[in-house]
Amino acid sequence: MTDPALTPALSVTIVSVAYNSTGVIGGMLDSIPQGVPVVVVDNASSDAQALRAICAGHGARLIESPRNIGFGPACNLGAAGAETEFLLFLNPDARLTAGALAELVAAAARHPRASGFNPALANSDGKVQFKRRSVLLPKSDWLPREVPAGEIEMPVLSGAAMFLRRAAFETVGGFDPDLFMYHEDDDLSIRLRRTVGPLIHVPGARVEHAAGRSSVRTAEMAAFKGRLLGESRVLAMAKHGHRNAARDARRSALGQMLLPWNLISARKRAKQRAFLDGVASGAAILQARQPRQVSKLKREAVRLKGQILALPVTLKNRYGTTPYYDRVLSRLIRHYDGARPDSQRVAVVVIYPQQGLEASHIEMLRYFNDRGYACLVVSNLPLGAADRTRLLGACWHYIERPNFGYDFGAYRDGVMHLFPRLDGLERLVLINDSSWFPLPGARDWLEQAEALDVDYAGAISQNGVPKTELDNPAGPDWRLATGHRHFHYASYALAIRPAILRDPGFRRFWQKYRLTQVKNTVVRRGEIGLTRWVLDSGHSHGATYDVLSLAKDLAACGDSEIDRIARDLITLNQPETVAWLDAHVPALSAARSPAERAELERIIKTVAIRVGVSYVLPRLIYRAQGFAFLKKSPIWLSRRESDVVLDFARELPPPFGPVILDEARALRRTSGPRFDPELAREAGHDTLVAPSPGPELNWLGWPKPSAFRREAGGA
Repeated sequence: MTDPALTPALSVTIVSVAYNSTGVIGGMLDSIPQGVPVVVVDNASSDAQALRAICAGHGARLIESPRNIGFGPACNLGAAGAETEFLLFLNPDARLTAGALAELVAAAARHPRASGFNPALANSDGKVQFKRRSVLLPKSDWLPREVPAGEIEMPVLSGAAMFLRRAAFETVGGFDPDLFMYHEDDDLSIRLRRTVGPLIHVPGARVEHAAGRSSVRTAEMAAFKGRLLGESRVLAMAKHGHRNAARDARRSALGQMLLPWNLISARKRAKQRAFLDGVASGAAILQARQPRQVSKLKREAVRLKGQILALPVTLKNRYGTTPYYDRVLSRLIRHYDGARPDSQRVAVVVIYPQQGLEASHIEMLRYFNDRGYACLVVSNLPLGAADRTRLLGACWHYIERPNFGYDFGAYRDGVMHLFPRLDGLERLVLINDSSWFPLPGARDWLEQAEALDVDYAGAISQNGVPKTELDNPAGPDWRLATGHRHFHYASYALAIRPAILRDPGFRRFWQKYRLTQVKNTVVRRGEIGLTRWVLDSGHSHGATYDVLSLAKDLAACGDSEIDRIARDLITLNQPETVAWLDAHVPALSAARSPAERAELERIIKTVAIRVGVSYVLPRLIYRAQGFAFLKKSPIWLSRRESDVVLDFARELPPPFGPVILDEARALRRTSGPRFDPELAREAGHDTLVAPSPGPELNWLGWPKPSAFRREAGGA
């Protein structure tokens, strides 16, 4: 398409952020005058291949982000290389009409003090969308409802077609990366207006905007957007001086939920409920950012109030949950004798077979059987008859239990089954199927545990190296502090010797262990609690992978490997960590200078210590130290992180390597759609797949035995 006033438009760079937008972005690119530079930033879309073809056909430069970094950060990325006087941030579902770009450039000449401009944004029915207000501003700054006929100053600009002087954009630092989506245009507008100059509405420049056409109108999508809106609203309002941002946003949402059209629309109800969740998330982020300035007396008063209010629940969970399990739910436990022989060395193997008994389960059992261990398998889900028969051929004893208390609930049932013979055991291993084990080509973990010559050996420790902020230039304090209150050995693989097995305190730990259905509490009471008991009792302990060796392992890597490791860090999809990495890692190269390599190594070590080395760096610790475990959870948390795990799995040698790869792919197809919209679409779903509902609860909030009976009956 040719614009009649092309020359002034050549001073503009157009930036558009795409996220599964191939259905609309072609029309937007068709509307742009020839010769105008266009940058498209792909926010890790599932239709990336089609987008590449569209951009290549229109001569647009395509920047592909490895993950969805949000609208504002993607705009910053697209604008970073621009050299023109003006920037136009244009949504992929917008269309420039003839002469619109030239009219915006002419308006900038008429208003030399102005920092930004909005064209007339027209809906598909021709009605103009005029942004006259923002919740971030006092009502005194709002404009009347009528759409102005002439050029007028605006309080804020719409991000659908935001025309800015590049110098003004750079002066205020661009979009705020903390605002993932929603209110980022309001925030930028306010900063531009206060710091640089006014914002102008230009009715002579017309842009057609089919708002929302790039996403489906379902309850799930509405909830997804509602949560982001709630979080961003709290963060943006607080940034611009609203003292009670979370409270005001919550009141607004509760009022909206009572409106008639929200009461009758499932989609709108879902959006409002999710909005409330987003408000709570935003409030939590604000609280984490605020320095602790509350007096000790006030803090203690708040803590005491919280304890009093939570007393009924605390008493129920502390004194009732384990007795309820032992007296009611434990009646549903089923025991089966397997075909393998008994031994004085026992491995309690906890499984959660959502996909049924898998080849990796049998391989894990084969590993222990070949080394003289009797495998006591404890399953948190019932197996079908065929799977149970196959399992019994590979183990000594099998316990099928209600799924209550996570892995430590299952460990407890396994260990207590061994109580009559615990004193006579030579070795006890506690291991679960949260990892693929043993990785082919890795070192023999049991041999490593024996070589440590300690009473309590874990595969790896957590929270021993003090955590630090991502932007701390000094990096982590590289020492192991076993006295830290959260220090523990990861419970997915523990090897225990007789000195502990014969200690009466070990029995008491399991007898008094308080079961819980709260995962974080399981970590605190189980993983951390058992480690603390070992340390406090004076037993020797250690890990087969020494986290302090990470610095040496990184130093041995080449520059290109350091770059790859930094790009492929697994963060368990922590939003703030992901955003920080996206803003810093792409600009660094280990080969460019020793300083940049040192910075990348600092970043890698900082993230590894904050998240957990075995999650963050599976390929490195396998290659450098022969680490025998590959954690499964990154597979379903995000597309990018599952891609990293799948790439690593492809490198594992046969015959077990291809088995791990096949299971990882299946896990991504089945579990990923519950957590990540991209993985849902990859699996053929338009939106997130709702997780299966948990067991039916009784009036005390505990699972009813009937729920587990139905579950077992359907196996």
